[in-house]
Amino acid sequence: MNKTRLTEEFAVRPPLAGGLAVLTAFRHPRRGPVVCPAAPLLAAWLRRRSSGVRLTGRAPDLGSTGAAGQPGDCGRVFTLSYLDGSDHAGRPGRAVGIAVHAAPGLLELGASAMGAWSAALRTRRLFVPVSGGACTGGPGAERPGPGWPTQSTAARPGAVEPGPGCAHAAATWRTVHGFLARGDTVLLLGAGADGTDSGPPPPLGAAGLLLAVRTAAAAHHVTVPDPDRLSFVQWPCSATEEVAAILAVLRARFPRLRGQHPDQWCYAVTDTRAAVRAAVAESDLTLVLPPGAPGGSDRSPGSGWCPGSDWYPPGRRLHLRELGDLAPELLAPAATLTLLPPSGYPASSPGQAVVIEALSGLGPLSVVRRRMVSETTCGVAHTTRGPALSPTGPTAAGST
Repeated sequence: MNKTRLTEEFAVRPPLAGGLAVLTAFRHPRRGPVVCPAAPLLAAWLRRRSSGVRLTGRAPDLGSTGAAGQPGDCGRVFTLSYLDGSDHAGRPGRAVGIAVHAAPGLLELGASAMGAWSAALRTRRLFVPVSGGACTGGPGAERPGPGWPTQSTAARPGAVEPGPGCAHAAATWRTVHGFLARGDTVLLLGAGADGTDSGPPPPLGAAGLLLAVRTAAAAHHVTVPDPDRLSFVQWPCSATEEVAAILAVLRARFPRLRGQHPDQWCYAVTDTRAAVRAAVAESDLTLVLPPGAPGGSDRSPGSGWCPGSDWYPPGRRLHLRELGDLAPELLAPAATLTLLPPSGYPASSPGQAVVIEALSGLGPLSVVRRRMVSETTCGVAHTTRGPALSPTGPTAAGST
């Protein structure tokens, strides 16, 4: 990119009537068509410094214009362009750039904008963590209302069944059916896929009680009718590290506690968090979209991330309220970025797409969708191949 970078200034007539026009594309006298994906980002930055800034696809003709030295009533178009990569045959890639058409009274601002954003151009990686799975069988599948059992309340199960989605969730609810049918108190461990207070669908027609234990702190205080008739399951699809911490407390308090087979645990939220942690640890700057960003509701089940919660890794981060927050001095030293959605947004949400498109106009960009996946291997004891051992140990060759 640096070898092909051109920073130029063109005098144009008639001059712009007023303000600044950020070009979404223009035709370079030698390079031909130049696309400007970063134009909305540049316009947002300029709007914080001047009024009358607009985006336009109508660029003046640069082919017959001159450089500095034209009469003072000329406008100016400040441009920066480069060739973005090459194809497999070694032919140069597309021409990319940024351009500002400035009225005579705003030439200094147009030139300073070009200088500031020129410093922000570089080759970058952008990590976009992807959800570990869509746990639609978790708390987002059915929402029976706020009156579900907690550590201090209990309820008889109703008649709502989980919807299709997470296979682990479906297996968990079948296990809950069995525990309740034998009269156990069943503890639901964890905060669910999205960490909200809306609970899972209660199982159908059984005699036991259903209690939720959301945190390890709550596990120290939970009370049950009969400690000898006590079972647990993971609340689908809670973070497994949190479930394990809760379980450690409960096992110390209730030695006869029984539970579901861990093959039924869902790791989607844990995997999503691992993807976020890995991406942030490798990044120079983390960009966090706001909950009100376009493209979806503020919260969606099954994602497992929530910027600002205690599992979220520390690091250099910027909470984006709008594109204008992406200042060139923040981007200039950042060779690797992570882009996090608001809680629950999918990786393809419009809010993310806008940021990715803008960053693609500031140098060659590699977008890496980071995903972590845990796989449960069932029946290991029956499938493992190895030398057979006699009941008394290995037999020496030739012995009788």
